[in-house]
Amino acid sequence: MLATTLVACGGDRISLSSVSPPLIRVLLGASGDGATIGIADAWEATSTAGRAFESRGTNLQATVVAGPQGIVLGGTATGATAIRIRPVGAFTLELGGERRAYRGDLIVRLAGSRMHLVNEIDLERYVAGVIGHEMGFGEAPAALKAQAVTARTYGYFRVRTAPDAPHHLTDDTMSQVYKGVTVPAASPVTFAQLERYTAETRGVVLTW
Repeated sequence: MLATTLVACGGDRISLSSVSPPLIRVLLGASGDGATIGIADAWEATSTAGRAFESRGTNLQATVVAGPQGIVLGGTATGATAIRIRPVGAFTLELGGERRAYRGDLIVRLAGSRMHLVNEIDLERYVAGVIGHEMGFGEAPAALKAQAVTARTYGYFRVRTAPDAPHHLTDDTMSQVYKGVTVPAASPVTFAQLERYTAETRGVVLTW
């Protein structure tokens, strides 16, 4: 469970260094026919629904599409209706004409003849991927930190409301704009700076 950071009058700030953030699931784009996945490091893929499937390797560059008998990964019919792809590092996803990089796991799930692509990631990493896209990358550090608290509060509320939902949020303005670790080329801040601003408010949510 996520803990808020509390500062009592005359008291000490409660350390959150040992608190693990909850996982949040974000639907990436609209449901579609397929996408292209790239992973430079080691990875493994396992089925979570449908026929048993397992695969692993390194340096993956493959399409994932909806087939008549389940998900087709890199030309291989898995027979699975849901698979989890877990990279050691980041993965890239080409979807809807855009290529973005993400951390965490990618869950591919069939919804009829269409696919849902869901990024499962811890809440703090999710927040770092939101704050610049929600308010602009040129804002002052204090403003980006305030946005981190707001984004974390909204995400945490959605997880608490329906913890077992297939996805808690979308990656657009229907929820919060989230683009993984991707920042615009002209951004005045790096993703590492966004991570630092997030870390400086780690675990803080609004309760009133």
